[in-house]
Amino acid sequence: MSVRIPQIAWLGLVAGTMSCALEAQVARTPDPNTPRMMVLTFRTAATGNTGVQAADAVRSRMSSEVPYKQLWQIPSAEINAVLEASGYKKDEPLSSNDARELGRQLRADEFIQGTVRKEGEAWRIDATLHLVRDPSLAQPLTTAAGAKAGDAAKLLAAELVEARKQLVPERNCVNAAREKNWEKAMASAKEGIALFPKAVIARTCLLNAMFETKASDEAQLAMAEEILTIDSRSRRALSIAGDIYRRRNLANPRDSANANKMIQAYTGLIAADPTNTRLVDDVTKAIAGAGNPGVALPIIRKAVEENPGDAALMRTQFLVELAARETKAAIKTGSELATLDTAMADTNYFFRMAAAYQADSQPAKAAEVIAQGVAKFPESASLLVVSAQAQRTAGQTQQAIETLKKALTLDANVEKGQLQLAQLYYDLKQSDSAYAALVRADKGIDSVLVGDVALDLGNKAQREIAAKPDATDADWTGVVNFLTLADANATSPERKQQAKFLLGTVALRRGQALLKAGGEAKNCQMIKASGEQLAIAQVNVPAGGRFAPQAAGQLMQALAALLPAQAQTEKAVCK
Repeated sequence: MSVRIPQIAWLGLVAGTMSCALEAQVARTPDPNTPRMMVLTFRTAATGNTGVQAADAVRSRMSSEVPYKQLWQIPSAEINAVLEASGYKKDEPLSSNDARELGRQLRADEFIQGTVRKEGEAWRIDATLHLVRDPSLAQPLTTAAGAKAGDAAKLLAAELVEARKQLVPERNCVNAAREKNWEKAMASAKEGIALFPKAVIARTCLLNAMFETKASDEAQLAMAEEILTIDSRSRRALSIAGDIYRRRNLANPRDSANANKMIQAYTGLIAADPTNTRLVDDVTKAIAGAGNPGVALPIIRKAVEENPGDAALMRTQFLVELAARETKAAIKTGSELATLDTAMADTNYFFRMAAAYQADSQPAKAAEVIAQGVAKFPESASLLVVSAQAQRTAGQTQQAIETLKKALTLDANVEKGQLQLAQLYYDLKQSDSAYAALVRADKGIDSVLVGDVALDLGNKAQREIAAKPDATDADWTGVVNFLTLADANATSPERKQQAKFLLGTVALRRGQALLKAGGEAKNCQMIKASGEQLAIAQVNVPAGGRFAPQAAGQLMQALAALLPAQAQTEKAVCK
């Protein structure tokens, strides 16, 4: 019995008012120029058709408040017909984007969305007026409460009538802005604000005009914060405020207040527009680079809590937690996200989850997640590259090579494919194959990284050969190949100096060894080769003066002794 009481209240209102107002409107034909409004099913946690009945009640009350020649209420029958024809349920709330598409089909100018709930003995309705041309242009209305459903609907309709007074001036503002008549645009916006002091839509047009006319940051920020005081979810105000705080933060990085306000504004922006994946990705990168990304967490978590089941919002929470380095929380959210909506588990999802597990010191779980990704996306070359990396970490070198070969077959230019293959071949002591992979990488997407990898492998190789008591001159060929490639592809002056210094070090060692062996064997060819290597060392060893002055100095002293010894030996042997 108690479950039906609220339904009876709504039904009483609908039966009493729709019969005289809404049905009368349906029998008439609106003027083509009359603004058209649609009231959509409200969200509710209540059982039954409370959301539908709340929308009907507001629609009916608006029909009573505003003559149909001034505002046409699109009948629920028309709304439902289009919804059902499009595969939607007529009694389920719509997203703002879906509402916009519905509005376009029904030639609506405005639409109302909201929530309805029962608190104790009172009904409460929260609603927002949106413009179909841009649903982000929204006017939140004061919560309407009443002992009866009809009382709440009446209060809401009364404020809605007042809120709509800004719309004609706002349209004039937009039209003037298109003509770049900024003075008229601002005057029209201010007229709308005067007619409805809490106007958000008119203020947004004023803010846009201020932005286009390059008003000071202080003036724009004041208007943005004025809007956010009324509507904390205003996308335009959040965007402009966030950009201003970001500029201030860049100008004075030590001022953490600006950084925190930037994060708060940007997080509010992506919470208000979570389906804009490019925006979400850009903003989370900005948050990650800020001094205190954790400031974003309460904002996005509150948004997720208030919108249960919203996969786009949960994805945003996942990205923000990653940006804030809250890895355990990100792992939990990411797991819940994939359960909520499997479509969210794209290739990037698996990369991010694996990175989170790695950051949380769970390499086995990271490898497991990547394996799941490969199973779901077997043709993803990028996932295969990461899978090969996990296999290498686990000591499965040959298996990793086969995985990389498959990735490179799918995409010969896949990022880090050839670079990782070079490292794997080096692990197997196949320097020639490693060098060949680096040469291939130098022609592709990873060309900017070839120098660093070649320098790393060349440095490792020269240490290993220097430690071999039975090393031959031929053993140094692979090292020289790596270091020459590193020198040619250095990413910075410092890296180039390191490559040259190592080339000089190797040349000195080769020259010294050749001089000794050639002198003992009275081999002129070896002695001349020794001179060539010492000449190379003489050119390149000084490059270590900046970053390894002591070692470079010792090598130059050794050269000072070796050069005359080589010349004397060559003169004696090579007659």
